[in-house]
Amino acid sequence: MGSAGNSRDNKVTYVSIKNGGFCQESKQPREGFEQITVENPRTKATIVKYVKMYNYIEGYVKSIAWYDTEQKYEFRMLGYKLEVDIGTATFIIDIGANTPAFSTFAKQAEGIDFTQEVKFMAWQDVDGNGKKKNAFLMSQNGITLPFKYKKDNMEKCPEPLINEFDGKKDYGPQKAFFKKLIEAVVIPACSAAQTERDHQADAAYNPASSTAPPMNAPVFQSRVVEEEDDDDNIPF
Repeated sequence: MGSAGNSRDNKVTYVSIKNGGFCQESKQPREGFEQITVENPRTKATIVKYVKMYNYIEGYVKSIAWYDTEQKYEFRMLGYKLEVDIGTATFIIDIGANTPAFSTFAKQAEGIDFTQEVKFMAWQDVDGNGKKKNAFLMSQNGITLPFKYKKDNMEKCPEPLINEFDGKKDYGPQKAFFKKLIEAVVIPACSAAQTERDHQADAAYNPASSTAPPMNAPVFQSRVVEEEDDDDNIPF
């Protein structure tokens, strides 16, 4: 697993949750990247990739933005991109709407205190059938963020629809509910906290330009390091 450097740079690192962690990909060989071979789940073709893995990313969430490629590519992709400042660099975490991580993020998101750092963890787990899966969880101050929505108590979140033909569940209504919740509650809270951090930093560096009393600029500590996670604590 990779770790971030100790000095600040302006690089932005894009990662998604796959291969048992936060995965940074490259089509070409790069220093610090490992070559892997994967199978395209749609075409079954073998693909060679170069990846750098992170077990967790911890920092201040600067922004949360929805994306939707619509008809731009062969396969539509949609979800949220989280901009996380770890102090030495910026990470963009891609949380796809059609991944288990989206459900976890949505069910924990209302409990985030955006004035503090958030720890995002990803690792490889197995389901009840022994099949490998990517697990995801968030914590703050060493404590796992609570799940407001649980399997036995989804509050106002609608139940998934059941396809009468094959009995499969359609989670579309739940995803729509969580998207509205994130847009109405979570993103405004994130934006407000970042605006306050920006204001404090501006007041610290330019006290004459602000009516606020001078304050120390926030200190961001990088803590993207190797770590082995314990059992999956997701309650469902």
